[in-house]
Amino acid sequence: MTTEIINTSKYKDKFWYLSKNDVFNELNPEDLKDVVHLTNVYNSNLNKTIYLPGDISNNVYFLKEGKVKLSFISEDGKKFTYAILDKGSVFGEICLTGLIEQTTIAEFIEDSYLCYISKTNFKILLDKYPSLSNKINVQIGLKLTLIENKIKDIVFLDATTRLIKLLLDFCHRFSVETSEGDLEITLNLTHEEIGDLISLNRKAVTEKLNDLESLRIIDKKRKKIIVKDKKALERLIS
Repeated sequence: MTTEIINTSKYKDKFWYLSKNDVFNELNPEDLKDVVHLTNVYNSNLNKTIYLPGDISNNVYFLKEGKVKLSFISEDGKKFTYAILDKGSVFGEICLTGLIEQTTIAEFIEDSYLCYISKTNFKILLDKYPSLSNKINVQIGLKLTLIENKIKDIVFLDATTRLIKLLLDFCHRFSVETSEGDLEITLNLTHEEIGDLISLNRKAVTEKLNDLESLRIIDKKRKKIIVKDKKALERLIS
């Protein structure tokens, strides 16, 4: 089994990707081979769920290509999306804290490719390479901080400011420059999905995007949003 894995291009692909990931990039090549042998790969189409609340918390995931959305359901039944992850991201690491069941939702929002390591195997790696514990603790801390900041925004910022902050974040993380010099946001999100990120209903998101479009700050094309004047967005919340 080991020989077969080593001779495949999939092994080389996993080795290259894991060597670049922040969690494993300090391991030497020989140690990294231990990680590769314990790693599985998974390809998926968009809109497929990875796990739901109540599912067994059993894997740590490393996103190589694509995008994943992380959400939770509030006590009153509302969906709240707290992160959109792109390549290089780690998720599911909370299982290493002793959590038996998932409490959040993870789903692909575009065609994706990820690697994953079972909780049992990852604990073997933590015992063998204690330096990995600090890396994982950092990842967990970042997730908790992200949720805290999202909640603070919802409590203290008005709806328009929350939407503008989100658009500016999209400009920074998920945009390409057009031939006209505008920024085209590459995420294909519905207005409802945008609302899940900032605690707004679909109608409110549509109305506020229309307001920004009437000011010629953005342009909406189907599911695409094109930011025509990023500085104007920044001025609105300065």
